[in-house]
Amino acid sequence: MEPLLVASGVGHGYGSVSVLSGVDLEVHPEEVVGVAGRSGSGKSTLLHILAGLIVPVEGWVNFDGRRIDSLPELDRALIRLGRFGFVFQSSGLVPEFTALENVELPGLLLGWATPVARARAMALLEELEVADQASKRLAEMSGGQYQRVAVARALVHSPDVVFADEPTGSLDETSADLVLSALLESSKRRRAAVVIISHDREVTRRTDTLLTLRNGRLW
Repeated sequence: MEPLLVASGVGHGYGSVSVLSGVDLEVHPEEVVGVAGRSGSGKSTLLHILAGLIVPVEGWVNFDGRRIDSLPELDRALIRLGRFGFVFQSSGLVPEFTALENVELPGLLLGWATPVARARAMALLEELEVADQASKRLAEMSGGQYQRVAVARALVHSPDVVFADEPTGSLDETSADLVLSALLESSKRRRAAVVIISHDREVTRRTDTLLTLRNGRLW
C-alpha cells in the first residue's frame, strides 16, 4: 500500500538552534503512528510540518501524491480544512461557542448547509458520549468532556489524517483513557490515519508504529 503522507529529509530550526535534521517518515492509510520524545525534542514542530502549518527549512512533505510544503499558504489551509483533523492538548476549541457550534464549524466552513452540519455534529457528540454537553461552553465542561468534543470536531468532516498533539497530556488517567479510546476508535470507523505525539506510555502503546525523536532524528 502506498503511503498517504511522506516526509523526506526534513530539517528545521529556530535561529541558530537546530530542532530537526534529516527526518524521514511515512504514514499509511488508516495507520496510527506515534512519535515519542523528551519535552523540547521537536515533536510538535514535526507534527506542524507534516500538517502544513510550518514550512520546513530543508526537505519536503508529500500528501496523497502532492507535495504540500511548497504550496501557497491558502492551498495548504484548504488541505488542512478539508482533509486533516486536529486535536491539541489545549483542545483548540472556540471558548465562546457551545460544544455543538464548535463541532459543526468545519462543515460550515466547507460549505455544508447548516442542518447538515448540525446533524453530523450532533451524531458525533452522541457517538463520543458527550451529547449532553452540546449546549455548553468550554468553561462548563470537564477536561475529558471538552477533549472528546475536540475529537468530534476533528472527525466531523471525515478527514484522511488526524493530527493529535498531546491530546491526553492535561487529563487524569480515567479521562485520558476515555479520550484516547474515543480518538482511536472513531478514527478507525472513518478509516482515518492518526499521527499522535505524546509522553504517555499508554498512548504510545496503542499505536501501530512508534518512533522516537532524539537529537533531531527519528529512531
